[in-house]
Amino acid sequence: MAATTSDELPGLDDAIERVLDCGTEYILLTGGGEHAPEVVNRLIGQEGTLRTDVWPRLGGRFLGAGTTLAAAAAAALAHGMALPEAVREAQEFTQQALRHAYRAGMGRALPDRFFWARGKSGNDGEDDE
Repeated sequence: MAATTSDELPGLDDAIERVLDCGTEYILLTGGGEHAPEVVNRLIGQEGTLRTDVWPRLGGRFLGAGTTLAAAAAAALAHGMALPEAVREAQEFTQQALRHAYRAGMGRALPDRFFWARGKSGNDGEDDE
């Protein structure tokens, strides 16, 4: 079997088109794995890009950012939000959860999905006075 060169691999736009052609209605293409100073996320549908959101890249490495984003989007949709707004709300929630992330050990930081229920001072559960 011959080795595959990068010239033979489909480009990103080709890959997106192939996935949409298979019946997928929407793709949320996230830029979390990039090494740029900003994270650029695109919501794409059959009609093209529906929204593009740019977030500052937070320092550190995280475990669970993608699952937090997916769960938050599903919750927003379950509450009746339109897809573009649900995606925007989910990204905001995920960004905040990552800002409040904590390291439980020596590994990656875990998103604090309950940041909204804690006081401003941290993870102690007490409200600031």
